[in-house]
Amino acid sequence: MIERHEEISHVDIPRKGLSAEARVSSPHEKPSGATLPLRVSIPSWMIGDGSPPPPVVGEIGEYAIAFREEISFDPSDAGVTEIAGIAVPDGAPSVSGRGDDRRMRWPTRLRGVGWEVSWGASRPAVGPIRVRGTVHADYVYFGRPVRVRGRILRVQIDSVLMRADEDRDRYVPVPGTLRYRDVEACPRWFGGPSEAITEDGGVRQEWAVIVDLDLADVPPATPRPRVCPDAVAVDGDLVWVIDRELPIVLELDLADENAPTEHLLPGAVTTKDAYKIPTVWAAAGACWAFRSDGVFRIADGSVTRVTTSPVDSVVDGGDTALIALREDRNIVRLYRICAADVVLGDPVYTGEAPEWGVATESGFLLLTCNGEIAPEDRTHRLVRVGEAGEVTVGPVLDDVGPNPDGFGGAPPRVFTGGMIGDPIALDVRPDLTVTRSARTAPRFGSVRTVGNDLFVVCHRPDGTGAAGWWPLDGPCEYRSEEQFWLLARLDGDTLEPVAVAPIHTTQVSIARHGDELLVATGAGLFRWRGTGYSELKEIPLAALLDEHS
Repeated sequence: MIERHEEISHVDIPRKGLSAEARVSSPHEKPSGATLPLRVSIPSWMIGDGSPPPPVVGEIGEYAIAFREEISFDPSDAGVTEIAGIAVPDGAPSVSGRGDDRRMRWPTRLRGVGWEVSWGASRPAVGPIRVRGTVHADYVYFGRPVRVRGRILRVQIDSVLMRADEDRDRYVPVPGTLRYRDVEACPRWFGGPSEAITEDGGVRQEWAVIVDLDLADVPPATPRPRVCPDAVAVDGDLVWVIDRELPIVLELDLADENAPTEHLLPGAVTTKDAYKIPTVWAAAGACWAFRSDGVFRIADGSVTRVTTSPVDSVVDGGDTALIALREDRNIVRLYRICAADVVLGDPVYTGEAPEWGVATESGFLLLTCNGEIAPEDRTHRLVRVGEAGEVTVGPVLDDVGPNPDGFGGAPPRVFTGGMIGDPIALDVRPDLTVTRSARTAPRFGSVRTVGNDLFVVCHRPDGTGAAGWWPLDGPCEYRSEEQFWLLARLDGDTLEPVAVAPIHTTQVSIARHGDELLVATGAGLFRWRGTGYSELKEIPLAALLDEHS
């Protein structure tokens, strides 16, 4: 077992030139050595999912991070450090937890040299502070994570002894049994029993990787492209893309050789808090842009801010759209808009927020969630919004469970169970209840909808197992050495794969243009044939802008 952290100093790392006296980076203390060390804990499933690539000693690591305060913790947990930073209050407090564990939390930004994290503080904090906790990778919970870059000094696989808890009918970690093993390169897949033996009636399981970064020994980051298309919408031959951070919407005419047009929104430079926004919707020559700081309309070359209310989600209905504006916690106001509208009318519905939505022949169909944090309290319902704005709210759907995987297709279905390895599809009845479908649900990740088609992003198969190569005959030979996934298009009715393409991200926006698809990945805008096996072909937006600027 490695040496544990002292209360304040960083863990001894007698390798790669890091002295034992080196301490955690601080914004108000000069580093004692030549390094600025920061320790980041990453769950095994995040490495397997590909959110960050597997860390390798000596290479540059870049991670989205957040901070979890540890008031009571396992003394053998090497992921827990006491870090020094500047605390910046970041909003009103809220209550989290259940029963005796309910606590008031104050949202706080904790800043140091070369890093910044979000922190749900157990007490109000401002200015210089030291706090004990875990800096962890955050690619899921949208706690406004900030990215950090550094040279990887050390990589350790974290394992713990697990024992069965009969009262909770699951395995739980045994305190004081954490162990660590050094590796030069973290494997992509781990998280199962590391020794294939039991210890004192339990099983030792590897469940995280601990990465030590030197924030000082890092080359400058590669400048971002002039435009990073985060979402795409199509109206005839007009293509609209919105940048993932900058308040810019780009207009491109695929039938014309003219330069793209940049539309500057009167909005802030913002980070992408959640994968659902920003987005765009276009119809009848107008484009609506939806961001975390409001709704904007672009028509005839001019930009208008429609509202400053934060956008929760948008459902594209062709010549109409349904937008949900956040009102309070998980309560939203739903508005139906047409391209010609210049203001929002009265909301058609106020209630639980939609997680997914699809357009139907008679309006819109939404899958909403009550937003409870505890899985046992989380419920889902179907909501129908008719052409005239009439709203029908269905009953709680017990068969859906707390974490559905997606919603859509033709006919519409709810997909669930994929996170626990038993994916099913649920057909929607006219009374807004569901029943088990005869179709087999997709087995890979979250489901997206474009028209009647479904899209999933999945790991590339390795050719082993009963399923063999999925989703189409393989193997998928790809020239890139980078981490990549497969973007698969599924028939909305049969759920059978129609097309597959290699892709370097798990978050995509897709729009249809004639017989092809346009795919925005945050890094670029691509054409996709959308049938069989075919690679994405980039539309060089940045080069087109530079050429005509």
